[in-house]
Amino acid sequence: MTGKNGMELGDAKRYDMDFSRLEDPEYAKVYNHYKKLLNIRKDNSLVFSKGDRVTIGGSDEDKFSAFSRTYNGESGVTVLNIDEVEQERSIDVPYEVGTVLVDRYNNKEYTVNENGVVNVAIPAISEGEQLY
Repeated sequence: MTGKNGMELGDAKRYDMDFSRLEDPEYAKVYNHYKKLLNIRKDNSLVFSKGDRVTIGGSDEDKFSAFSRTYNGESGVTVLNIDEVEQERSIDVPYEVGTVLVDRYNNKEYTVNENGVVNVAIPAISEGEQLY
């Protein structure tokens, strides 16, 4: 797409966002979810785009995935729940005991315990993700 000049190039299928739809709670929920995710991505763009990805937990059978990304001394953990119900999980993380991880999506804090693990409540897929 070429923005406002794209119509003459065949981009006529592009439409303007009808922001009045945000008055509907369901549309507002989706909008706010993606707005939050995009802001987290923006604030951590190099870690997400260039960081080395290491799986640290989960599987298809467990219905969740946890991975860390590290780039240039910055790191983060992403935990995704693909189940319809909240899950309580213990995840081995690559941080020192006592490190406080901040859940940037839900504004919660988790502390790495003496076993190098964080115990987290992962919201159901319909409720969003957790990004530390």
